[in-house]
Amino acid sequence: MNLFARIRNVVVANAHHAVDQAENPHVMANQVLRDLGEEVQATRRSRVAALGAERHLLRQRDQFESSKLINKLAEARTEKLLKEYAQERP
Repeated sequence: MNLFARIRNVVVANAHHAVDQAENPHVMANQVLRDLGEEVQATRRSRVAALGAERHLLRQRDQFESSKLINKLAEARTEKLLKEYAQERP
């Protein structure tokens, strides 16, 4: 091992030791709970947005399907009128 790698290891080990001594398990557990609570809220907001988008897409699909039906009915009516017109004219 070269000198710089050994110095780095010593510094990292001392830093980890200092952090370990500074940590209070109760305080750290509370912070984890706060972080998880924030993630739960963000997830709920995302879920609400996704459900809203789903409803919007379903409404658009229904409108599209009804417009297709209206178009088919209009085409059938047009064809019927054209046939009637063709029969009236010799």
